[in-house]
Amino acid sequence: MNTSTNPITPPGLIDDIRSLVEACGPGVNANDKAIVAIELCISQGVDTEDHIIGCLMRAGFGNRHAGSVLNRNAGGASNRHRWWLDAGGRYRLHQDEAALGA
Repeated sequence: MNTSTNPITPPGLIDDIRSLVEACGPGVNANDKAIVAIELCISQGVDTEDHIIGCLMRAGFGNRHAGSVLNRNAGGASNRHRWWLDAGGRYRLHQDEAALGA
């Protein structure tokens, strides 16, 4: 996992999000597409709310939809949530908890 305090979007990330979403296919709902897009953002160091939502918007998602999916899937229970928000305001994937010593 890359982590950065720099709000610069990694080169190619928006294209990668679009490609990933397209690869999901037409049978996958918009919420699930947003989830995989958000997971990609977090794994690439785009880990603040504004930066994540901005990247999803640039990739074609709506502002409110991106924010809703981000917030609905955040929490401390790894069996119910996809990611969590740390004390510094950064989203982390549950799979990265062990690596961070959380």
